[in-house]
This record gives sequence, structure tokens and C-alpha cells, in this order.
Amino acid sequence: MGKKKNGEQQRRTSENQLIKALEAHGGLVSPTAEALGITRAAIYKRLKEDTTGRLQAALDDIRESELDIAEYALKKNIRKGNSSDIRFFLETLGKGRGYVKRTETTGAEGGPIKLDLSDVTDADLERIAAAAGK
Repeated sequence: MGKKKNGEQQRRTSENQLIKALEAHGGLVSPTAEALGITRAAIYKRLKEDTTGRLQAALDDIRESELDIAEYALKKNIRKGNSSDIRFFLETLGKGRGYVKRTETTGAEGGPIKLDLSDVTDADLERIAAAAGK
């Protein structure tokens, strides 16, 4: 790791330098801090103390761009027939069409769960109660 700058040097890192470094590192704070020779805490402090909102807006925009790149790569893999990427896509963005991993916790068509306990004996109930008490 590179040598960290003292507090005065950290303050001298301009807003534009910080934004350019964040862009160069895809919005990742640790490599940005390393490249600038400052701490991650210094970057988070600058973001927190930014009264104009410009730094946070730039970071949000950079991260949105990175998401676009990741989505594009995902779509390319889907078009190539990559089954794990297809499954991931359907389970996340295809939820509205029923492509979800889930456990059904309702009865038929979303109704209540109906249990027929008419065949359960007293001995069965005692065993269930004993097991539940363990």
C-alpha cells in the first residue's frame, strides 16, 4: 500500500481530482483512496461534508454507469445461451412473470392453507406436543 497523506494533504485533494479518481476506479472507494494516497475514511468524510451534493451525485452517476456495463455483459452472456446468467436474469428481472425462487406459503391460488386433521389420533398429538417441547 502507498503511504497515506496527512490531514493537510488530504484536504488539498480537490473535488475534481477526487471525482476523476473515482471515475478511474469505477466508483470503488478503496482503490480510489490508494491511488490518491489518502484513507477511505477521508473519502467518506468528504462525501458526508459535501454541502453541494456534487461529490455524491458524481459517485452515484459513476456507479450507475458501472451497473450499465454489468447489465450489458449479462445480456451478452444471455444471448450466448449462458444458462446461469439466464436463470439469474429471470429470477431477478422476470419476477413479474413468475420466474422467482420461492417457497409457497399459501394454499391454492393464494388462499389459506387447509389442513385435514381428522385422521390425527390423540397419541399423534401427544407425540407432536412432546417433539415441539424439545
